[in-house]
Amino acid sequence: MTTQPHWFTGGTTGGLRAIAPLATRFSLVRQDWVLQLRAKWGGYCEGFFRELAQVRPDELASLITQGLLGSAHLSLAAESIGLWNDATQVRSTLTPLLEHGSAVVREGAIYGLRPHLNPAIRERLHTIAQNDASIGVRDAALEAAADDD
Repeated sequence: MTTQPHWFTGGTTGGLRAIAPLATRFSLVRQDWVLQLRAKWGGYCEGFFRELAQVRPDELASLITQGLLGSAHLSLAAESIGLWNDATQVRSTLTPLLEHGSAVVREGAIYGLRPHLNPAIRERLHTIAQNDASIGVRDAALEAAADDD
């Protein structure tokens, strides 16, 4: 186990959190590649997730589903995976996040799903737009559901 800085683990309440080295969480990415990407961007940030979505979207999907990210980083990752052109994979990765406990994560999932809507997701967004506790999430869902309606 290694201890990662709080910006790396998603701002956990303990400040620092011991996790296995990040490279072991990625099935295909070699540790030096991850470290180079992380060094390039200074840690998890929008640029890191957007680049990962472009070069290794399957690895970003894995990172999202493994529960390693704090809410702010998970939101950025969810939005970034929407760049992937595999709509089925994007929807299967992000749909569970529509029920996440954090409003910022739900909103990020909506933005990531927006280019990949199908009738079932659009209907779900209509429901979210009417019922979510967060006005930001409701607004994002309403705008996304209205796309091409």
